[in-house]
Amino acid sequence: MTKQPAQRAADAAGGATGDSDGWHELAVANPTFLLERLGSECTDLQGLRELTVNGLDAIDAQSPVAGGRIVWDVDWLRFDASGGRVRKLSVTDTGTGMTAEPLYRYINQLASSSREQSAAGNFGVGAKVAAGSRNPHGLEYRSWHQGHGALVCFKRHPDGRWGLEPQRWPDGHTDYWRPLSEADKPWMLRAQDHGTQVVLLGEHERHDTTQAPESVTDARRHWITRYLNARFLHLPSQVEVVVRERSARQEPGHLQRVHGEQHHLERHAHAAGVVQLSDALARWWVLDDDHRARRREATFWASTGHAAAVYGAELYDVLPQTRGGYGRLQDFGIRFGYERAVLHIQPRVQAGRLGCNTARTLLLLDHEPLPWARWGEEFTAAMPDEIRQLQERAATADGVPRQEAIRQRVSAIMPLYRLSRYRPNTTAAATRHRVGCQWSRRWACRSDQGARHPAGRRIGARTRGRGAGPLRVRERARARRRRRPLRL
Repeated sequence: MTKQPAQRAADAAGGATGDSDGWHELAVANPTFLLERLGSECTDLQGLRELTVNGLDAIDAQSPVAGGRIVWDVDWLRFDASGGRVRKLSVTDTGTGMTAEPLYRYINQLASSSREQSAAGNFGVGAKVAAGSRNPHGLEYRSWHQGHGALVCFKRHPDGRWGLEPQRWPDGHTDYWRPLSEADKPWMLRAQDHGTQVVLLGEHERHDTTQAPESVTDARRHWITRYLNARFLHLPSQVEVVVRERSARQEPGHLQRVHGEQHHLERHAHAAGVVQLSDALARWWVLDDDHRARRREATFWASTGHAAAVYGAELYDVLPQTRGGYGRLQDFGIRFGYERAVLHIQPRVQAGRLGCNTARTLLLLDHEPLPWARWGEEFTAAMPDEIRQLQERAATADGVPRQEAIRQRVSAIMPLYRLSRYRPNTTAAATRHRVGCQWSRRWACRSDQGARHPAGRRIGARTRGRGAGPLRVRERARARRRRRPLRL
């Protein structure tokens, strides 16, 4: 008989009341604070990595040799049920799947996982922290194992608590889960008796989670493909990871396969090698000079120069070009042609010294940031000839000395800074001059008779000389020459 939620919660917290040996195990008093605090350390796209790795682990547990498939797609069942008004992003894998009890145990406990937990493996907090914190309206898990399906929804309660939303069964009672039928399967699992689909519900019912977050500024249309290709160095060859690219609102787009950054480097590098550092291997590539082709592929790959750290099959510490990516390459002595140079640093240290933080956003060596400055000095001292030649060609600009190349480029843009001949608009100035002349003429003649200025000042003899000003003197002289009577 299925246990009630309260009884399961008591069983899960049994260590807090004392085990058989009398030891009272540590418990988490405020898991909501811990989840949101760890979630604040993750990027908006970290959940893509966590859910993809969960799918890879589930496929490996099902059949490491046969492989499987992971698909990032729209939740078409919800899309069709809403008449196309609700678009939610989902990820589906053909892994082993889970029944109701494992779903409760692994989804509703913060540090719990069906995989082995270790410093180099699974922490058991990834998807719940990175993806859950960005989807307070819910992470909906639909899983099938040996033909039996179950659904749970991990979300935030209106009062701020996180947990599993109660589900209503057909007979009217509620529990933390509800059964699923064959009709509830996504299109990819219709011929399978196992697999899992996770739907990202976002911040509210009408939130379109297929759209890129606001923090994504580049390649927004292909944001999932671009992130996964740049995050993974390579993916298992027996597992196909594909993404449904966004297209028209009522039409499904095509499926784009994710390979990992290494696939792109092998296609576009014309030179490669390895430099041995004191405690790391520096793998380098020189990309081809087809800038136009690589610019077109920038929406799917990190197609320009960059430096990253390798841990397992993933890339860490990748800086965008606009936020220091090229600057890091310059620290490695690559000061010219850096848009064509790629460096991947793989630390070689004793076990236990290298690891990542809980949010998997930083790679740490001896609990400190990686020694990029020291690695840069070592690489500069042993720089490969191919990279030196790349810099020489870039510095000479196709055979022209660099100073001459700079002069030619400056002279080419100098006409843009040259002011052309122009005729000033004198309409307003002429009007002001004409009005000023009339005023000067009128008051110049009155000044000879000791008239008063409109402001109350007396205009006496001193205004006839230097006080009258050059404009008034010229007007009086012009009037005398024309022998016109002065108006009083």
